Amino acid sequence: MSKLKIFCYIIIVFLLSCKSSTIKNKLVVDAGSFLDSSQTKEIDGKLRAIDKKGVYHLFVYTVIAEKYYKHKNYDEYIFGVVSGKVTTTNNNILLYFSYDDKKIKIHTGNKAREVITDSLSQLAINRLIPYFSQRQYYDGIEATISYIDSLFMKKPNNVK
Repeated sequence: MSKLKIFCYIIIVFLLSCKSSTIKNKLVVDAGSFLDSSQTKEIDGKLRAIDKKGVYHLFVYTVIAEKYYKHKNYDEYIFGVVSGKVTTTNNNILLYFSYDDKKIKIHTGNKAREVITDSLSQLAINRLIPYFSQRQYYDGIEATISYIDSLFMKKPNNVK
C-alpha cells in the first residue's frame, strides 16, 4: 500500500510541474474560454511578434473563476510563473481576466512599470471594459495589446 501512495505522489508532483512549465512556454492561456481557437492563435501570433522585438514580453491568461485554484491570489501566482519568479528586473506584462470574478488585472515587472505606470494600466482596463460588457473579448484583448504596444513603441529609449 505504501508503494502505491509513493507512486501516486510522484505522479501528482510530475503533473503539477508539467502544468507550470506549460504555462511558462505559452503566451496565451485561455482557461476561461474567452476566445475561440482561431482567435487564440491570432493573439498568440501578435504576442510572438512583440516578443521578437525584444523590448517587452506580454502574456494573456484567462480563467473562469479563481475559486477553482488553490492559490489565494491566483493572478499574482501566474505572474510569478510567467516571470520565472523574478518580477523586479523584468519587462513582463500579464493581462489577466477572470470571468466569474469580473476581474481584469494588468501585472507588470519593475522594468515594464517604467513605461506602463499604474495610471496607464488603469486607462487600458477602462478602455477594455466596454468590449467585455458587450462580450467582445477578442476585440477588447486585441485593442489592449495594441495600446500597450503603442506605449512601448513611442517611448524614446525603449526599456531594455
